[in-house]
Amino acid sequence: MDLNGVPQPQMNWDSTNLVDTWKKFKQHVGLILDGPLAEKDEKVKITYLLLWVGEKGRDIYNTWQLSEDDAKKLSVHFDKFLTYVQPKQNSLLARCKFRYETQSSDTVEQFITRLKLIAKDCNFKDTDEMIRDSLIFGTSSPKVKEKLLNEGDTLTLEKAIQIAQAFEYSQGQLKEMKNLEPSTVVHELNLPRHSQYNSASSRKNHKTSDRTRTGPVNQNRVKVEPHRYSSQQGCGNCGRRHSKHEECPAKGKKCNSCQKWNHFAQVCRSKQRVDEVVLDTDSDSDQEFFY
Repeated sequence: MDLNGVPQPQMNWDSTNLVDTWKKFKQHVGLILDGPLAEKDEKVKITYLLLWVGEKGRDIYNTWQLSEDDAKKLSVHFDKFLTYVQPKQNSLLARCKFRYETQSSDTVEQFITRLKLIAKDCNFKDTDEMIRDSLIFGTSSPKVKEKLLNEGDTLTLEKAIQIAQAFEYSQGQLKEMKNLEPSTVVHELNLPRHSQYNSASSRKNHKTSDRTRTGPVNQNRVKVEPHRYSSQQGCGNCGRRHSKHEECPAKGKKCNSCQKWNHFAQVCRSKQRVDEVVLDTDSDSDQEFFY
């Protein structure tokens, strides 16, 4: 039967666990030998096996001293290759890799799956316990680590996974909630109060504008007009009349009001801003402020 389109087995002789790799390779070979090549005789099947094991596999084959009968048996070839790979299993290297595994950006499920695959090569006496410990110390969440440590010696691998996945799920829910539009909600809640506040502010500004145009509204309102400089009133720095070409008497003098230089207190602009405050004792101002 033609093998076109059928994936060809390949043996990885550089694997850290040659036993497991060989078992998977042998399974793949068996599917082809018992399938498309089922009608072939033993010698042809051995030839295919030696093709699939690659150059490194054939180098190993050439070291064997097989009898004439054994050279014709496929099972003998499988057993000889298994004998070769068994001592090559490097559990120390696998354990070293297992020890330094961390979750990084993986989900809890992905991290646990990765630990289980590596643990197969480690020959641990209690694999679940080792995976549980790696989950505790390799988790990317300090809160999960604290929760797991608080469980103490009664913590099993199954329970540790449940705790870690529950936290992972809750964090995902919180992230989805944060992605909502909180600004829109706040705007809608504050809209009536905001509108009324603006309305009150508009009324207050309107009253202030009226007072500015028409003068005091009643005896309880005090309005001090700010100083305005003009050619009739005199210099804006000293308050006196002098030619523009004459040196101002206020030059180099400190203001007694604001402690700044080059003007007198009687024309101090800081004092004018204070004088512009409107002292309003009407009850409606209190109502507007405490709305």
